[in-house]
Amino acid sequence: MTSAGAPPPVAIPLFLTNSRVLSLGLAAVDLLARVPAFPRPDEKIRTTALDVLGGGNAANTLTALRRLGVPCALASKLGDDMYGRVALRELQADGIDTRFVRVCPYVNTTFTYVIVDNAHNTRTCISTPASEDLFESDIDHSMLDGVQLLLLDGRHTLAAVRLAQLAKQREIPILLDIERERPHIRQLLSYADYVITNSMYPQVFAPDAKQPSQALQQLLEYCDARFVISTRGASGSVLVRENTARKKGFSPSLKVHSCSFVDAESKREYEVIECAAWPVEQIVDSTGAGDAFIAGVAYGVLTDMDLEGMLSLGAYIAATKLSGVGSRSALPRREDIGEHLLGGFPALSD
Repeated sequence: MTSAGAPPPVAIPLFLTNSRVLSLGLAAVDLLARVPAFPRPDEKIRTTALDVLGGGNAANTLTALRRLGVPCALASKLGDDMYGRVALRELQADGIDTRFVRVCPYVNTTFTYVIVDNAHNTRTCISTPASEDLFESDIDHSMLDGVQLLLLDGRHTLAAVRLAQLAKQREIPILLDIERERPHIRQLLSYADYVITNSMYPQVFAPDAKQPSQALQQLLEYCDARFVISTRGASGSVLVRENTARKKGFSPSLKVHSCSFVDAESKREYEVIECAAWPVEQIVDSTGAGDAFIAGVAYGVLTDMDLEGMLSLGAYIAATKLSGVGSRSALPRREDIGEHLLGGFPALSD
């Protein structure tokens, strides 16, 4: 059932019927408080609005993907509490398969206070994590039946490592979203075929790198991924990959710049693709913009889009999300997006 007034789940196009995505990661609830300006220490202020909305990296990305018409399932752990019920209800209303979400009466659902500063368009997150992760014993090989892409958001790392091992046995590609160091995250990173990170983690991973592209190169070499992407907010995104033959596309709407460099030690050549952010008239809330971008990349991987088109789609979904409150309220549905974006841009011969 969908909530009152909510549109039905997006229909799954025939060509995506067998493109099932499974994500193991965080489902949560955001308590979103909008304030005129971020408070000073010991100051009392009033909110201009308060919303209780579904959140969590994996859950947000799957919601965006499902609205693109991709069949999706989530593996996570929630408490048998009010927040857990809110999280489940929103996911199911969007048509996401929640059979692998464990609901435990002795666990609290992760919730986050999100303070949105109206004056500066910033958001501050204060999270209360769940008291228990998914266990390795919660993972079963049947979770991967029919799955074409596995998404991991760096949470529940021991369970994620086990699922990644099973995915590797089936040759299912793995896309990892990595924000910070966590226990066992390096082991999980070694299984990734595609890596998406923020602007800060590459320098944490490779503190001696002189350039951001060199930090991404070291991250790429560590896990032997096909590409690594760093999101940079209003500055767009940058992708680094080993420079091998590929189909190329173009973006009529966004500035996309490509160059290459050769590593002095390995003698390998790397391609760097920089994609601008999509223009935004007014930013309402930036919560979940990175998760929305990841959905565009995942869609591109599933449908074999060219890299320029994939980055542009991610930028478009993220920009559209910025126009609404919370992580999901403004996420576009498939019918709202031009087919030229969903299908990628015309390929150019190498």
